[in-house]
Amino acid sequence: FELLNFELLNFELLNFELLNFELLNLELLNLTKSRRLMGLPYVHFAVADRVTPEVAEHLKAGAAEIFQRHAGKEENWLYVHLKGEQTLYFQGKPVTSGGVIEVKLIGELTSVQKQAITAALTALLHQELGAVPERIYVIFTSVKAENWGWNGSMFG
Repeated sequence: FELLNFELLNFELLNFELLNFELLNLELLNLTKSRRLMGLPYVHFAVADRVTPEVAEHLKAGAAEIFQRHAGKEENWLYVHLKGEQTLYFQGKPVTSGGVIEVKLIGELTSVQKQAITAALTALLHQELGAVPERIYVIFTSVKAENWGWNGSMFG
């Protein structure tokens, strides 16, 4: 009877170890998914200026470098949308050089990250298009993973 209890105890310990292993795998899966989710910024440039293919490439590459440097987000998860020659008004007047940059992502950035990204994106538009910094808005929107789909399924 004691041998049977010992074998049952060993069986319960084995089940406990398997459960711990499954929980560890689940934690690793969630960590991997979380890191993948944090790498999903969508950046939309709507600018009054004309955007040539060369400038578009510079803006895309610049945005990728900015998000890598300030948020640790890799370019392979960066989605960039560029629209040039947009009709924009600011303070009731047409904007001839400037624009709006919308940044949408799953998760949160710190205030310091947002400030650094805002400064860098503004400098990028000024450098590439000569856009007037006073006519550049940068807007951040955090999206829940359950509201973001990709590749036929939702992230959350």
